[in-house]
Amino acid sequence: MKPQADNAAQRKSRLAALHIRAREVGLIEGDDKTAWRKWLADGFSGIDSSAKLSDTQLAAALNALKGGAKPTGRALHDEINRRLQALDKSEGYAVGIARKMFGKDRLQFCDDIELRKIVAALAASQRRAEKKHGSPRHA
Repeated sequence: MKPQADNAAQRKSRLAALHIRAREVGLIEGDDKTAWRKWLADGFSGIDSSAKLSDTQLAAALNALKGGAKPTGRALHDEINRRLQALDKSEGYAVGIARKMFGKDRLQFCDDIELRKIVAALAASQRRAEKKHGSPRHA
């Protein structure tokens, strides 16, 4: 096989695995893909078909579904929320960080390593705010 054919076969296999996992977690039920298309659109900037996902997005979707389509690292999410509250920022601020750093449109699509990096970015924002205002802004 040519390298291009290998890549196409590998992509087809990953797409099949993605659809199997989507069925297992209940995003696809029978022929109804409404929830699946919404999940894709919400997480990947309006993309409504897995065939339209880039290889990176396909890997992110597979990774997100490994955990049963639930947020990963509950403790990390809690830490992000605490830091957002201390900064008086909404969750959209953290989503903006995830989008800029990792191209992810939802925190639920971030793995634990990416969530730790978001926590670190928020900690840096807190330090900057403390320097600027001269006092810690802890809740």
